[in-house]
Amino acid sequence: MKLWPKAAKWLLKIALVGALGALIVVLMLYLDGAFTPKVPPRAGGSDRPASAPAASLVEAVFVSVPEVEQAPSTIRPLHETALAAKVREPEKVVEMNVTAGQEVHKGDLLVRLDSSTWQNRKEMAQAKLKSAQAARDDAAKTYDRIKDIVAKGAATVTEADNAKYRFEGAQAEALAAQRAVDEAAMNLEYTRILAPGDAVVIDKRADVGDTVAPGQVLVSLYDKMQLIANVREGLMKNLKTGQKIGVYLEDLGAACEGTVSEIVPQADPVTRTFQVKVVGPCHAGVRPGMYAKLLVPLGDKRVLVIPPAAVVQVGQLTMVDMAGANGPERRYVQLGQPIEAGGKSYVQVLSGLKPGEKVALAGPQEPAHDR
Repeated sequence: MKLWPKAAKWLLKIALVGALGALIVVLMLYLDGAFTPKVPPRAGGSDRPASAPAASLVEAVFVSVPEVEQAPSTIRPLHETALAAKVREPEKVVEMNVTAGQEVHKGDLLVRLDSSTWQNRKEMAQAKLKSAQAARDDAAKTYDRIKDIVAKGAATVTEADNAKYRFEGAQAEALAAQRAVDEAAMNLEYTRILAPGDAVVIDKRADVGDTVAPGQVLVSLYDKMQLIANVREGLMKNLKTGQKIGVYLEDLGAACEGTVSEIVPQADPVTRTFQVKVVGPCHAGVRPGMYAKLLVPLGDKRVLVIPPAAVVQVGQLTMVDMAGANGPERRYVQLGQPIEAGGKSYVQVLSGLKPGEKVALAGPQEPAHDR
């Protein structure tokens, strides 16, 4: 009586194992395309496909492609400029023409400060300069006349010395007045902050109505981008200043070419990497702080390739149609990255094919036998 429960447990285990095995078989048939609709047989009654035309067959061949290693990089400004208030006294912002991210061009008016104080000082200094110049000219004429009289014996040397001192004093006052005019004009010019060149605004540090102190930063800009990469020491033999090199922008999904502008000749003692700087025209959407990859060349390598048109997707499997004795036969392959070589597009074959084996191109062909 006690044997029956044990036998029932064994029967239940056998049934579960059988059901699991059946489920695995069904899943494998699904992945192999067994449940996908088949193309009806050709007219004439034969369900055996004809051999693929010779023109539709291509060989798996080796091609040479450049091999690279990716080095982590960061995009940073080549030149970053901080524009500050240069006026000698605090002034109020009366015009702000920039926002973060805005593109500006050389000579554009970015910020304007209140100029009334310096305009008044310039006008007053110009008036004093005019008066000082007149006094200097009059003292110069008097001094010249006294010198002539002294030469004729009609005036004393003391009178000549006094005329000279008056002329020199008037000349010094004229020079001081000119410096006051120049200073007022310079500060008046400083109330207009212009873009020093074509650039992009990083940030503004003041708004209209704010009173800014001398030396206070009002706008920060950057002009061009550079890539700064950390390259392991084993790759440094492949890099040199002035070399053209590939760059991949991770966030933008875009590639471009730059030029190695600088190689820092000292490794980081912790990471054992060297800092390499790359400049050059690149994607318009590049911004400081973006992540990128420097594509360090390692030389050429030979890879086995086939045209993308030879690839057949069957369920979740990647396959190709081989030229068999009785027609095309289907074979599973493992593929790598797309490759451009000789102006043509290929896909790398990692396994499943040997050089020289022929595969059929996709097109109006008969269905292949599944191997």
